[in-house]
Parts: sequence; structure tokens; C-alpha cells
Amino acid sequence: QNSTTTSALRSAFIGRNSTAFSSSISEYSYHAYDAVMIWANAVASLGSFSDGALVGQAMRSSSAPSSLLSGSKLSFDAQTGDRVGTVNILNLAYDKHSRVASWSSVGQWRGGSVATLTTITNVKFADGSSNVPSQIQRPPIPLGLVWWDSLNPTWRFLYTAWRNVTQWAIDEINANPNNGLQGSQLKLLLGDNQDSASQTILAGVDLNDRGVVGYLGPARSQHSLALQYYAGGLQIPHISFASTSDSLSDKRNYPTFFRTIIPDRLQGKALAALLQHYNWSSCCILNYDDDYSNGVANNFIAEGSKFGIKVLARSTFLPTKSDFNDTFALIKSTGCKIIVAIIDFSLLPTIALGARSANLFGPTSGNQWLFPEAAAADMYR
Repeated sequence: QNSTTTSALRSAFIGRNSTAFSSSISEYSYHAYDAVMIWANAVASLGSFSDGALVGQAMRSSSAPSSLLSGSKLSFDAQTGDRVGTVNILNLAYDKHSRVASWSSVGQWRGGSVATLTTITNVKFADGSSNVPSQIQRPPIPLGLVWWDSLNPTWRFLYTAWRNVTQWAIDEINANPNNGLQGSQLKLLLGDNQDSASQTILAGVDLNDRGVVGYLGPARSQHSLALQYYAGGLQIPHISFASTSDSLSDKRNYPTFFRTIIPDRLQGKALAALLQHYNWSSCCILNYDDDYSNGVANNFIAEGSKFGIKVLARSTFLPTKSDFNDTFALIKSTGCKIIVAIIDFSLLPTIALGARSANLFGPTSGNQWLFPEAAAADMYR
């Protein structure tokens, strides 16, 4: 019945419901407040709570201040127990992206034998204000990281490192009072894609159900391609730190994809420029049969042809391959000295040790091996 009570009501209501807002909410919470107020007013008029029937009579014969409008009263019809008087119907509009909330009026309903609804403006609360308190408890802004919670020690080390550095960046932003987030905090939510394209989509669906405003990752290009079929259709921003496929640059098919790593076409161009710089006119290529490796290899071949670089042999294989004796025999048969191995770090030890045994790798082999960033990413270990 005073400005402190009304302000506390609005603050508590907003704090409890802010995470559930979409576009508007009903006025039931205010009616619950009014129910308590009319009951308390009736008890107060009796001086004590002695008999429920007497309280009921007092409720029918008295009125109490409404929580919604300064000077407004609420009371009940003596025969039906229905509310009479004025009811102010409001919406609390909430923009989940800007985290800004504001009151708007739908109209004013007057009960009685003939119910009427008229439009009102300049809604005021009992404390004289019209908008949500400035110190609203803002919900966190969730970002979804699509990663692989792998049991393989090498993969787990890398994915955990990527997860940790992502959290570190979020902590840095949250600790900055001038971060521009209007009092909100970023929150990292995790979705395990189990190193599978289909599971990547399911992880994306789960994260979206949990309210994320954007996706981080995944690492593999084929997984980002899969996620974009879902994220692109819903216009959810999606940024990867490791997906390099040129296909993802096509905004007609992948409209909300961004990346902080260079695409395959630039990496292939850089490899070709490196060979041209050292006057290496021929090479052999080893690459996985997947979107990433084929993309880098094809771009390298196209760019290398501009410099007159010849590819003497190319061996394409699945990442599950374990025996490379046939590949090493092919390289030896060409007399190739420059070997471009477009692989990732998972097969690097196997290929390097096998090539060394075949005298194709190491300081005494006379060969020069070149690896892309996917292999170099874990060489420091």
C-alpha cells in the first residue's frame, strides 16, 4: 500500500520471471498481490482475525488499494464474489537480446453488470513510476560451445584446452565493467558432439533449447557444415575457430557462419607460394579423404599449377588407415623429395615413424616434409 511495497513487488516479480520472458506475460501475478492485500485489509478492518465468516463479510463490504494504479481501488461483488471496479491490463515486454524490459498498457477493464475495455496510456504504479526498475536482475547471456568430450588422451588434451581458453575469454569479458553488456554476464554452455556430424546437430538443438544466443565451434569442417543446416535455418550466429572448409564461405548455404581461422583456399595458396619461393618444382601429396584435407590439397594443386609445380603422386586415404607401406612405396617410386602431408596430428606419429623406417623422414633422408596447421597444432607436445 506504499511505494516501498509496490517497488519491492515489481523488483521481486521481475527477478523471479526474467529468464522466462519471451514477448509478454499475463497480469496474474498482480492479481495474486491484490488478493493478499484485500484479505489483509478485511482483517485489519476487524481489528483481529477471529472468524473466517466475518472476514468474508468484511471482504465483501470493504475495498483496498490496488497494486497497479495510483489511487485505484479494488472490491468484490457482494453476491458473486467477483472483482468489481477497475482492472488495469498490462504487458511486460522483454527483449531477450538487448535485455531491456518495459511496461505497456493493453487497456482498462471495468467490472460490473456491463464489462467494458478501454485503452489507457501513461500507466503509473503506486510509487509514481511507469517502467521496470533500472537495477533489474539481468539473466546471463548463454553461448554454446560445441566440442568433443573425448576419452582419447590427445584429443581430450586439445578439446579441453580449447574449452578452457574459451572460458578464460568469457571470464575476461565478465570482469570488465565496461564490456557493453548492460549488466549481464556471459555464460558458457557445453554441447558434446561425440566427433559425429549427426551428434553435432543434436548438440546444436540441445543448446538452442537451453537458450544460447550463438554457437562456438565445432572444430572439424564437416561438423560445422552439419551444424549450419540447423543454425543457418534459425538465423543463429555460429563462429568456429578451426573449421577451414571453403564451402563454409558460401553465404547462400551457410548464412550465419563465421570463423577466426583462415579458409583452405588461403592455406593452399600459402603452401604453393612456399614451394615457389624455394624453387621446388615438384612434390608428392598425402591427404585424408575428407572435406578439410581434400579442400587444402585441391587448392594447393590449383595454385601450384600457376607456378609450374608438378604433383608426381597423390595418396588419398581414410583417417583410420594404419599401414602406409604402399604409400611410402609410391613416393619412393617417383623419386619425390618434397612431400606435402595434409593430415592432422592424430596420424602424424604413425606416418612419421613409418616414413623414418622407410628412410623417407628425418635428417638423413634428403626429403622435406610440409604439414598444414591441423598437424602443426599438436607438434609442440
